[in-house]
Amino acid sequence: MKWKIGAVITLAIFFSNYAYAKYTPSGQTPLTKRVDSIVHTIDANILQKKQQQKQVSQTTESSKILSQSHENAPIQNQHTVGQNNILNQPANHLNQSVLLHVAAQSQNPELYNGCEMTSLSMLLDAAGQSVDKMTLANEIPKDPTPEVLDSDGSIASWGDPNIGFVGDITGNHVGYGVYHSPVFKLLDQILPGKAIDLTGRSFEQILNQVASGKPVIAWTTVNFAPTSSWVTWQGPNGPVHATLNEHVVLIVGFNNDQIFVNDPLDGTAAKAVNRAQFESSWEQLGQQAVSFN
Repeated sequence: MKWKIGAVITLAIFFSNYAYAKYTPSGQTPLTKRVDSIVHTIDANILQKKQQQKQVSQTTESSKILSQSHENAPIQNQHTVGQNNILNQPANHLNQSVLLHVAAQSQNPELYNGCEMTSLSMLLDAAGQSVDKMTLANEIPKDPTPEVLDSDGSIASWGDPNIGFVGDITGNHVGYGVYHSPVFKLLDQILPGKAIDLTGRSFEQILNQVASGKPVIAWTTVNFAPTSSWVTWQGPNGPVHATLNEHVVLIVGFNNDQIFVNDPLDGTAAKAVNRAQFESSWEQLGQQAVSFN
């Protein structure tokens, strides 16, 4: 996760909402002030994710849910998920309550912007293949495209998280994050033939995976709820639509009302969050999810 929303806000909001700030080196203008003037717009088609398509076949969903067009989608879905009978079970086959015991890890202090790699390290622990977060941070592909600001302080151009990690993962300089495709590719290198990209699947299928005993890396927001704050910048292959509230966690359980996540921000295991709000935020972030067989 990234402290991406700006730290210069009231203490009350900070402590009640875990307000995030994209890291700003000393002497630079905080990002919140830079993006205050941005009109946060995003194509309605992006936000209208395919919740109604929850029973569509795996092949159809892989080709339709996430377009590879940088002009209309915040992420790219480049991988077809392999056959998995557990994923395709009807939702009423799910247990009412599931909780996996996976050791929690904190991204801090070493990886200020490293929620993705810390979540991946926890996932690998669950798979019996321990790899520390710093090793993963070194191995994840990077998009070195520098951040360029407009005259009003908004982001004019930067990297593409579909290509690799954007910005500085350690927090020594500004950083954003990385999306599912590079994370899946790195996981597949470590667990050949076992990594699965669940991006574009229904939320019930994600929970089926958890019910089978396999935790799932999921892209959400810092407060695990939908966000109205979006920005657009020019990436190396076209426009990138993103929210600076982006966060990544490991889903380790659920019940009828809650989702349980290992949260790398504070190192909490099995943190309970509202299920409906989490699902909505996950859909906003493009239904991104990665796990293993």
